[in-house]
Amino acid sequence: LGLRGDSSFQWSGGLSVVQAYAAWQHAFTAGSLVFGAAYVGAPAAGFTVQGIGLARSSGWAGLGLSTAVDQRWGWYLNYDAQLGSGGLRNNVLSLGLRSKLD
Repeated sequence: LGLRGDSSFQWSGGLSVVQAYAAWQHAFTAGSLVFGAAYVGAPAAGFTVQGIGLARSSGWAGLGLSTAVDQRWGWYLNYDAQLGSGGLRNNVLSLGLRSKLD
């Protein structure tokens, strides 16, 4: 559940878009993501896999800026944060270039 918005503007660096979002995430599991698995070629050699263990409830928020310098090149900068129960805190900063391959 969440909301997202954006706004664009033109400047000497190209067409830029500012984006923002906020979201709530709820896990419908008991917190344990453990399950048994086996390879098709060796079904008798089973093993246990454990997932990342999602927080029961958490919130995400993010802010991003992207600019199309021309028809082929662009760049972006994004920041995303997650806060949740049990002291959960994740921060992600991404910066990159985009190239259109024709």
